[in-house]
Amino acid sequence: MKAVIYIVLVMGALLLPASKFVRDSAIVFIKAMATGIERLVIRGDYAEIRLVDGDEFNEVIHEPGRLVIMSVQKEMTASSRSEVLELDQAIKRLPAKVLVAKVIAEQNAPLLAELNIPRDVPTMRIYSRGKMVKEFQGSVDKDKFLRVVQYHLDNPNVKIHGDAFMGPMHPDWMPEGVEARGKKVAVPVTPLE
Repeated sequence: MKAVIYIVLVMGALLLPASKFVRDSAIVFIKAMATGIERLVIRGDYAEIRLVDGDEFNEVIHEPGRLVIMSVQKEMTASSRSEVLELDQAIKRLPAKVLVAKVIAEQNAPLLAELNIPRDVPTMRIYSRGKMVKEFQGSVDKDKFLRVVQYHLDNPNVKIHGDAFMGPMHPDWMPEGVEARGKKVAVPVTPLE
């Protein structure tokens, strides 16, 4: 077994200087493997939470095989902490396929300006394969947020076009602000003459 590992390491050392693409691919692969091993051994099957700065943001949202939740928050104060505690607890229980990237607004003003995110409004964005699929600003409805996350976890190959996504709709889907009635009313239909 040791011999196989040594052979793989030697081959990797020979291929790394070959090209920038191979080198970058190897680094991404090694990071993904290290994160996977850490997830299995240390944290279990729960979402990973990272503090992210502007220079590593693009790398984080393109993390392979993971749904990324970007959470923009003000400096952690007691009052802001109590407001989001319930949502934070629900996010921590999400599976390991989720990466939570926390961005502190005061420390990342250029990134927030680039993404058109107001500094004074708490914002949550969900990214799949580097593209934003949903944004929540201000107070977040926990149930709606978790439904969107679960949908994208269940359907990782949904085609994403800009800010929208295409995929099968749930049978009980209704437009925002429209509610279904308690029972269906039979409406008589007359034939056209």
